[in-house]
Amino acid sequence: MKQIKFFTGTDVSKEWLDMCIMVDGATIPQQRIDNKVAAIRRWIKQTQRQYGYVIENTLFSMEFTGIYNNHLLEVLHQAGADIWLIPGIEINASRGLQRSKNDREDAKLIAEQSCSVAKSGKYSVVYDSDGWVLLEKSARGADPVKRLC
Repeated sequence: MKQIKFFTGTDVSKEWLDMCIMVDGATIPQQRIDNKVAAIRRWIKQTQRQYGYVIENTLFSMEFTGIYNNHLLEVLHQAGADIWLIPGIEINASRGLQRSKNDREDAKLIAEQSCSVAKSGKYSVVYDSDGWVLLEKSARGADPVKRLC
């Protein structure tokens, strides 16, 4: 069974990415980086050295924003990372009554949401034919394909 320890939430925009890493329910200092392949690779190497995570025990979650996801998806897919693309409507629904839009807070919300969903045991990790991670609701009593944590 795969053990996910680190949850990375990313708020994606055309020019930059707001990154938030959560481990054991705590938020590691958030960063804003350029939405460019070189900057993403540099951030991953830097944060791996700094916080000790490896790709294999990290779930990278982000709102699906169309083409603006492409640089991050390319880097993560090449690294063999587990990736969860979350529909924007699902993120907005989890926001509740909070109406202010803040990229840093959205990145944190995405990380918290992926951690919460993973720990609930209500979802299973399923890989599609291209190797992308899909989270599917687990049927009651059914054995999940792979539990996140």
